[in-house]
Amino acid sequence: MCSPKATDLIIRRYQPTDKDGVHSVYRKGMEFNMHNGLNSLATNPMVLFPLISFATVTGWLTSRKSCSRHVSFMAAVSAALIPFASLYLYGRSKYRGLIKKSLETDLSEIEQIYNGRGCFLVAVDTDSQQIVGTAGAQAKDEKGVFELRRVFVDLDQHRRGIARKLLAALETEIQPRLIYLTCSSTQYAAHGLYRNTGYKLKEVYHPPEVHALIRMLVRIYRFEKEFPTS
Repeated sequence: MCSPKATDLIIRRYQPTDKDGVHSVYRKGMEFNMHNGLNSLATNPMVLFPLISFATVTGWLTSRKSCSRHVSFMAAVSAALIPFASLYLYGRSKYRGLIKKSLETDLSEIEQIYNGRGCFLVAVDTDSQQIVGTAGAQAKDEKGVFELRRVFVDLDQHRRGIARKLLAALETEIQPRLIYLTCSSTQYAAHGLYRNTGYKLKEVYHPPEVHALIRMLVRIYRFEKEFPTS
């Protein structure tokens, strides 16, 4: 596999003219996470085993009532595919609803949401002048606690250390006492990034307001990083 082309970067604070570029990076990143998350669910034994068992029983019951192997086979396939397709479509709908909501809320009001003690940074490719990465820190109190949000890197620029550079620059800008973040259990690359940059897994819990089966299969991870106080 070829490595992405080396890129010279400028990391700076968000400007109003960056909005479209930020939205593009976020949308592509979330679509990537969506496909990874749904593929993870599709290969999860907790999903596959019940579906295969249900299909097998359905095929067997149908074969007892019909002499046609074709009918039995189709019944078994339908018994597996219909629940799986429903779960897949439900998950995709939830992801796309989250993308739409984010684009209409904090990512449409970046200057207001991340103002004051907060900060929103973008990484800009000096050759193309395109935004290739984002990271935001939203102040949660007056004592140096921040929530890390919207950490995304353009898919063509993965494995260039851009996310690490953004996190380091963000920490320098805000001088935090504590930074925390949440991500799903299917975002494997994000887990590695945060662990390798000093964040520790502090809590694991079920996602709220989703289908019961999704709650069984997906967890929300809360990572934290503490900083020495002067």
